[in-house]
Amino acid sequence: MFVNATYGYDIRGEIVGENGTVALAEAAGEVTVKAGGGRSSRVPVDWRDRFAGTFDAELQDWLKAVAAGTSTGPGSWDGYAAAVVTDSCLEALRTDQRTEVSLAERPDFYVKAQ
Repeated sequence: MFVNATYGYDIRGEIVGENGTVALAEAAGEVTVKAGGGRSSRVPVDWRDRFAGTFDAELQDWLKAVAAGTSTGPGSWDGYAAAVVTDSCLEALRTDQRTEVSLAERPDFYVKAQ
């Protein structure tokens, strides 16, 4: 993770697996020019080009949930699950072996009301 790119808001992500890869797409509507042995494209100045609409939609969903007395989005159990997956990934990296992701049984406290 690199968050101090002074040339612009450059966001990338790629997962490499045994049978293939998956990567975040470049920003929608961007054009990449390949010429003269090189490649160039615009790098957004900040997050707004890529995520402004998404953040607006997320905020609207949250406001609707608050008005209805409910909640949306991930909760603390989701954070726990992400941490367990991350720990498993780090163990696989350290040992060069497959590792099992094993979550504790979820307490009823964490079950969202329907």
